[in-house]
Amino acid sequence: MILDSANLVMSWRESRMYETRMLVRRIINALEIPLTIGDLSIQIEISIGISIFPSDAQSIDELYDLADRSMYTAKESAGTTYAFTQDHSQ
Repeated sequence: MILDSANLVMSWRESRMYETRMLVRRIINALEIPLTIGDLSIQIEISIGISIFPSDAQSIDELYDLADRSMYTAKESAGTTYAFTQDHSQ
C-alpha cells in the first residue's frame, strides 16, 4: 500500500551526494518499519524525489518542480526508492 510520497530539495553541493544518499536512506529506514494495528499490518512504500540547489535550479519553484518530477521517476521503480533530478534529465 502506498500512502504518500515526498520531495526533497537540498541546499548542498553536488560533491556531498554521498551524504545526501545516506540521509535519504536514513529517512527511508525510519519510515519503512511496518505499522501494526490489531490484525492489520501496514507497510509503507516511499518514493522520494530530490533536487539540489544550486546545481539543478536557482529558484525554489524550479527546485520543487524538479524534485516532484524526480519523485515520479522513483515511483516508476518497484517498491521504496528515490531519484535525483539527474536520474530523469538524461
